[in-house]
Amino acid sequence: DNRTSKNDPASSAIILGTGGAAQAVGYALDKLNTEHLFVSRHPIGKSISYDEAAKLPPHYNILVNATPVGMWPKVNACPWQASLERFAIVYDLIYNPSPTLLLRKAAESGAIVTDGLAMLHRQAELSWQLWQ
Repeated sequence: DNRTSKNDPASSAIILGTGGAAQAVGYALDKLNTEHLFVSRHPIGKSISYDEAAKLPPHYNILVNATPVGMWPKVNACPWQASLERFAIVYDLIYNPSPTLLLRKAAESGAIVTDGLAMLHRQAELSWQLWQ
């Protein structure tokens, strides 16, 4: 198994998407000093293509989906077409459906998986605090 431990300092993330949610994930990973790359269907700037991402070295063992691919009603879509075997952790910001096809496939490959529902709840909590 070429997946590194989730505690391995060499772990790095692949972020699918380049929009606002992806940028927020990138910001959080910067704060955690975690290397990451943005992946786009139409790479520009610092993003790379899906084909390039699939060929990255194994220390890129965290996958974050920050795209709408797989969201209801298109629940049979999966944003990552390459093997999921390399990933120790797969985080899909989508929470409807739960689990997404991506998370089901990742769990079958042995990854730790989570959806975006906890993030949605935390955003709501912070909004209530801000606007009270």
